[in-house]
Amino acid sequence: MHLRLRRGPAPRADCVPIACSTEDVLVDWEISCADLAGATDCDSVVETLLQDFGTAITDQAGGLMSWTIITGPGPGSITSEAGFMVVESATNYHCCMCGEEFGFPCDQGLGWPIGNCPIYNVCNGIDGDESPYYFGSGLGFECIPGEFPPRPTATATFTPTDTPTSTFTPTATFTATATFTPTNTNTPVPTNTPTATSTPTDTPTDTPTSTPTVTDTPTVTDTPTPSGCDSGYYLLDSLGGRHRVGNPILITGPLYFGIDIARDLERAVCVDGGTPNEDLVVLDGHGAAHFVHNSDCNIMQDFYFNDIVAFPQGRAVDLVMAEDSEGFWVLTDFGAIYRAGSVKNPSDPALVPNTDRSGTLGWDVPIPSEVRDPGVGPLGASLRAVALVAIDTDLNSRAEGYVVLDSMGGRLHYTPTGDQVPPGSSAVSVENDPTRLLDPTGYAWPFFPGLDIARDMELFPTQQGVVILDGWDGIHPVPVDVENNPVYFANNRVSNSDSTPVQSVGLPYVTAGFDDPMTSETEDDADQYGSDAYSIFTDLEFSAGCEVGMYTLDKFGGVFVLGDAREDPNEPVPDFENSPYFYPLLYAEDIELFAANEAEEGPLTQFEAFNWLDF
Repeated sequence: MHLRLRRGPAPRADCVPIACSTEDVLVDWEISCADLAGATDCDSVVETLLQDFGTAITDQAGGLMSWTIITGPGPGSITSEAGFMVVESATNYHCCMCGEEFGFPCDQGLGWPIGNCPIYNVCNGIDGDESPYYFGSGLGFECIPGEFPPRPTATATFTPTDTPTSTFTPTATFTATATFTPTNTNTPVPTNTPTATSTPTDTPTDTPTSTPTVTDTPTVTDTPTPSGCDSGYYLLDSLGGRHRVGNPILITGPLYFGIDIARDLERAVCVDGGTPNEDLVVLDGHGAAHFVHNSDCNIMQDFYFNDIVAFPQGRAVDLVMAEDSEGFWVLTDFGAIYRAGSVKNPSDPALVPNTDRSGTLGWDVPIPSEVRDPGVGPLGASLRAVALVAIDTDLNSRAEGYVVLDSMGGRLHYTPTGDQVPPGSSAVSVENDPTRLLDPTGYAWPFFPGLDIARDMELFPTQQGVVILDGWDGIHPVPVDVENNPVYFANNRVSNSDSTPVQSVGLPYVTAGFDDPMTSETEDDADQYGSDAYSIFTDLEFSAGCEVGMYTLDKFGGVFVLGDAREDPNEPVPDFENSPYFYPLLYAEDIELFAANEAEEGPLTQFEAFNWLDF
């Protein structure tokens, strides 16, 4: 007897036999009734068969399907306490059963539809079964289809078609005083210490997917090593896949969520058996940080935002790793800063006091109509925290202060204990001292009144400045006018008095909104959403090997470069092959760069050359 998942329409609403041939079969699983003869415990049999069926799904269609066993009685007439299975697929499918024992020989090409028509006691060997068509208590199957977002498919590297303009966005207003969003005040909002939740597991608690398996044999090719100062990068997609581009150090691992939950990617060092090894850490929307290659280095944390409906603690949006890679900070869209590991004392609460501003910041908080820019539609634009910077000048993995950026460009400047930093606190600091960033009046900062457009804020490796990215790919250095500051290069001009571009071709500047095909809304409708709310640029990273250089990433996977990291001064697209491009899907989340001296040595084996998402 065979249970098959075939490409085609969703399960029918009636019990009329359906096509069950070998054509377009995603999964073909054979059930041996002889192996079930004499079985008396239905629950254990069902559980065993569901696990075996799940293994077949993983082995045969791991990149297109995921599965979950739900404990307890299922929908409809399923009565077994062993549970039922939810199969989620990137393509329409139906589930059918055929076999000699069942009355529909598979060579006839027909079978019973499983899903709307549960089949029980399909084998005579089960006690109480007198007929293969007897619908009673006993062994049963039911396919419950679910929605599984299609996995990203890498295509050609994006080449911009629009004529790039200046890399500096003229619409930002630089202010010399603190410019937190108008709907809030400078009075800290006290919050209660959160109740510790259970220790997070290595995967989100939504719908765990099975471990991806290889279905295609990759072609082994030598990956060219560019002649510049960076060897390549890893690109994180929203499903948790990492795409290795260029020839950076090989970092592999089975971490893959299969749902839209991955939010940030950071570099880290994992000490394994006394030997430090480069690793990557993925932040999921629940706030859990996952080491990719060696999960043994995962850091204990007593916060985990597991209520994905109400989000009482907010949604994780940004991850900052400690200098020693043994601790980290997580920012939520409410502006709350949570911490774990070496960045705090064991007795300290996970939440940095006074940082949670739920109700005034969050994906659910619209920009009020009285302050919203006239060019922004009534839907989509929200006032939420988007990026975090932790200043740690002595590199002891303890923050000397924090800066939180919201989607309108407003900031909150915090001390390590969550108090707001008083204006003028850096008045006696030397030029380019990192503490000037903690002073709300230390520099002029960009502000975007009425716009939902600020997307990222990246701290320069020396901690002497930051660069803010907006959703149109505008880049805004802070400080903006200090010529000897390391972030001044982001202005792409010779000097304050000479506006001649250093590189004649800047970064692309795209002010149009884009529709997300995975939603029912038409987000590219500027009359409703505005072009800023659903703009495409999402991440900025500094070069790992160049003294001055930066990369920007759009949600389709387009990557662009400025500064010394360019191979060709007039070419804004980096010289790395095989970078994924997901258009029209907005899947790209983050990239992490590796220097030229951090390249993989020697030719890669077939396994090592394999892109982990191409299964």
